[in-house]
Amino acid sequence: MRATLAEELDLQRRETLARVTTIVLLFGITYLPVFVTLYGKYVEADSYHSHGFLIPLLSAFVIWWNRDRLKAMTVVPSRAGLWVLGGGLLLYGLGTSWFVNFAAALSMLVVLAGLSLSLFGPAVTRALWFPLAYLLYMIPLPKISIIYITFWLKLLVASLAAEIVDAAGIPVLLDGAYLAQPNGVIEIENACSGLRSLIALTALGAVYAYLAPLSTPRKWILLVASVPLAVAANLVRVVAMVLVSYYYGSRGRAFEWTDFTTGLLVFAVAFLGLHLVSKALTAWNGRSPTTIVG
Repeated sequence: MRATLAEELDLQRRETLARVTTIVLLFGITYLPVFVTLYGKYVEADSYHSHGFLIPLLSAFVIWWNRDRLKAMTVVPSRAGLWVLGGGLLLYGLGTSWFVNFAAALSMLVVLAGLSLSLFGPAVTRALWFPLAYLLYMIPLPKISIIYITFWLKLLVASLAAEIVDAAGIPVLLDGAYLAQPNGVIEIENACSGLRSLIALTALGAVYAYLAPLSTPRKWILLVASVPLAVAANLVRVVAMVLVSYYYGSRGRAFEWTDFTTGLLVFAVAFLGLHLVSKALTAWNGRSPTTIVG
């Protein structure tokens, strides 16, 4: 008779405690350089990934949320997991030797999937797919990707803001990421591109969608909706700053106050929009809002 996951992970048994401790220590020692690199990325000035500290906690919360179902699952170890584990370690070796931090960090997820598959089997690993995949959000994007996405987001936000302001009858001249007005020129800087709020909102939106009382297709709709919501919230901020600049100038207290307060409100506004979309999809889904589909 095969053991359940709860029995397999019973830490009151010495052999289980010793095995879990050994695996955790080996994993921690192996990936200590990656953890140090990630920490540096999270705390650097104007980091796009300061939310990274929360991702493992949210992943653990999802596992805890499904604890009853997971505990009852039967453990059927698979040798295929050793191949996945070996592939993850190979990716780690290549990433570290070639100084590709993204690949080295990504290998953690492959190694964790390999460990789950080899120790617990395919069924448990499938049940853990979301918390494992969710850890992708703790891995910073490659710098070239950040530069590319930031550049195009700046141009998009500047273009849309210029059209909105112009439609309101306020003179503005668009030049790339610059908005020229009679009172001066506003530059849409990297921090105003909205990438930071876009990454953070999609990370939160993924958990929100996973726990929402929705069918799988509508969960994906909710997740995808977080992208335009983040862009729209940041666009509102830029338009507000342009309007304040036009009426009060870009160097006064009114502009500084608007810049500070709207920067704090962007994420809140976007999350409110995400919540409203979720409510609309829940009503469309035709299910009780108290029923959680994992």
